[in-house]
Amino acid sequence: DVTDEDAQPVDKDYDTVVDNRPQEIEFEGRTYELVPAGNYTVGEVDDEGHLKSTDATTGKVIEGDKNVTYVYKLKEEPVAPKGNVYVHYVDTEGKTIKSDVTDEDAQPVDKDYDTVVDNRPQEIEFEGRLMNWSQLVTTQ
Repeated sequence: DVTDEDAQPVDKDYDTVVDNRPQEIEFEGRTYELVPAGNYTVGEVDDEGHLKSTDATTGKVIEGDKNVTYVYKLKEEPVAPKGNVYVHYVDTEGKTIKSDVTDEDAQPVDKDYDTVVDNRPQEIEFEGRLMNWSQLVTTQ
């Protein structure tokens, strides 16, 4: 709770929108954002994020209390897209000669990778033969 006006004279103007309606708030280590107008479980909210069933966001101080409520929702952090890089090993005829290898798993989009460094053996043994790069084709 925040007090906008404390022990002020009756009929003094108040305005909670100007100084007590942040677009985002932090609470218990989480970030919340002001909701757009709409109907929520808590009730109807206007275009200022104000719960309509509570006192007005601006007005005059009265004897006693006024209670203004703004409605927030947990801010969802966008999930960064991720991708994988798989290496396949085939001969010049397209026949698989070695099991596929995962070079990068669930990595951020645009992350650099290099399959030559760690997933391109100089030779592959297949069906009792040792094959070198002139006999192989790799696809990524």
